[in-house]
Amino acid sequence: MRYQKLSVLSLTICVAASVEAAEDRRPGVVVKGAVDYQVRMTTTMVVPVTNRSIDVLRVWHALPTPRPWSVSNRGVGATGIKASAGGKQEFNQRHNSHHIYWQIAGRQNPGSRHTFTTQFTVRSLERDFDPEKVRVTWQDYRKPASDPTAQVDPSLAAKVHPQIASLAGEIRKSMPPPAAVRAFCQWIHQTIKYDASVPYAATDVAASVRQRRGHCGHHAAVLGQFCQHAKIPYRMVRGLNLYQQDGRGALQAIKADYTNVHTWAEVYFPGIGWIEVEPSSGANAYRIPAKMIQNNPWFQNYSIWIREAGTFKQPTWSYNQGKYSSDYGVENVISFTTRKP
Repeated sequence: MRYQKLSVLSLTICVAASVEAAEDRRPGVVVKGAVDYQVRMTTTMVVPVTNRSIDVLRVWHALPTPRPWSVSNRGVGATGIKASAGGKQEFNQRHNSHHIYWQIAGRQNPGSRHTFTTQFTVRSLERDFDPEKVRVTWQDYRKPASDPTAQVDPSLAAKVHPQIASLAGEIRKSMPPPAAVRAFCQWIHQTIKYDASVPYAATDVAASVRQRRGHCGHHAAVLGQFCQHAKIPYRMVRGLNLYQQDGRGALQAIKADYTNVHTWAEVYFPGIGWIEVEPSSGANAYRIPAKMIQNNPWFQNYSIWIREAGTFKQPTWSYNQGKYSSDYGVENVISFTTRKP
């Protein structure tokens, strides 16, 4: 087993300030209840015993994005960042990604085990948005957005599932955009039962609608299609849902990197900006608990690339009877503790 000692990569001093002073002053938005999470993410992989052609391993760990209430002043939403030996903190400007990166070069022995660990502290608050306290109309989207990234991709809008397109059109006619997004989420909550063991990809919206089952990624993808058809700018959010302290909940038995991981979304309202949405929560879609923490948008918490016989590839996951297994024995465990600031 490869043991790696944790080293401090950065130390940020928290300024003395009221945690409630970091309020979100946008119309309709309320934040409260600050919590500090001490998070530890450990990724383990094993070189297959029959494979002698691996000569490079690359691993990335995502770091939280900065929020209005973050206490870091280094462009990343975490403090006290530590990583196991060889890990270095990086920023990829193209993908707006703060992360830890490792590379191990040289022929890897079959059966060898590699472990990569990151630790950090992140402050999070409960966020809520009340659509009844704002006035946003469909006509507001005709004006140029203050954020140039708040765009609807016409090519994606043209590929929306017919049933979703029909429902989105009906809802759009009867209510303003913030209420419409909530109605979209209510349909998702009532129609697509949560099931992390489904065999189809989160991007397969047709299967989600047909089977009426899926996990958070499926819910977010369906919401994306609702918003595309209604011409509401939408973007997916990847990050943490910290509910299982030891990182080994029931979902880990389905896929060894599912526990404490989450996907949700943000939608853009003119005059307000990007608002978080939890499509799985139905009528409470705008209520985001502190345990949901945004990570960088480039990848979902961790990523592994391997050079095998001269070609880079990612480990694959095979599906069998409701469970996934990795050809490289991949496991990603996210554990945490909490404290009040």
